[in-house]
Amino acid sequence: MGPADRAATGGAFLKRSRATIAVTGLQLLTGAAAAQSASNATIHATAISSPVTLDGRPEEPFWATADSIDNFRQREPFEGAPATERTVVKVAHDAAALYILVRCFDPDPNGVRASQLRRDADLASDDNVRLLIDSFDDRRGAFVFGTNPNGAMWDAQFSGVDDLNENWNGVWEVAVSRDSTGWTAEFRLPLLALRFRAGANAKFGFNVRRFIRRKNEEDLWRSYGRAQGLYHLDNEGAIDELGPLQRPRDLEWYPYALGRAVETEHDSVGRETRS
Repeated sequence: MGPADRAATGGAFLKRSRATIAVTGLQLLTGAAAAQSASNATIHATAISSPVTLDGRPEEPFWATADSIDNFRQREPFEGAPATERTVVKVAHDAAALYILVRCFDPDPNGVRASQLRRDADLASDDNVRLLIDSFDDRRGAFVFGTNPNGAMWDAQFSGVDDLNENWNGVWEVAVSRDSTGWTAEFRLPLLALRFRAGANAKFGFNVRRFIRRKNEEDLWRSYGRAQGLYHLDNEGAIDELGPLQRPRDLEWYPYALGRAVETEHDSVGRETRS
């Protein structure tokens, strides 16, 4: 083999080596990303025993140390891009209820839109947040709770791919506060409003969605692909460390008039989407 042949062979080997290194590196990065994604798919609930004042202000000491998530990404308008505004979510629980805090940071508080006030109004015209709770953790159905910066309440039951029952009215509460850096929603979801399996090591499927009206921006914690969305339960995250859950024995019942209009959200690009 002459010098020219050796040079050609060496060059080909170097190219193959570089290609192998590149592919291996990509595989490692992909694996790391997958592992990171899996590790970020759970939020730990903080057990509490002290009373909670539901006022939209996280002044109770446990909120300061509670586990949080803030890794939201856009579904619209730029699929998979980091959310333009920070959203922080924390979860706590006691023997009777689940408490979920959603802090929506926004440097333009005057741009935060909130017009709806009545229960079960279509919140698509406003900034809003929605919580998805798959309390059986079976990825077959879920409860959905939403609010806007006015504290308007919206809820629904979801089952299957497209079956969203907006006629369902759960027993729950939400309080909202606004300040110069954004707005905060504090939810109280009584366990009586949820169906779940009692026992140790309880875990709920979970997802959070924020909509920023003036930007037509839809942000999700999980399932932010354009072909996915809040109601694709296969991509949901989870709330764990709920402890041994038991069904409350004293049945609370709140009468509520059900005469309501069923309203759907818009599916066109640039508007708030349901899926």
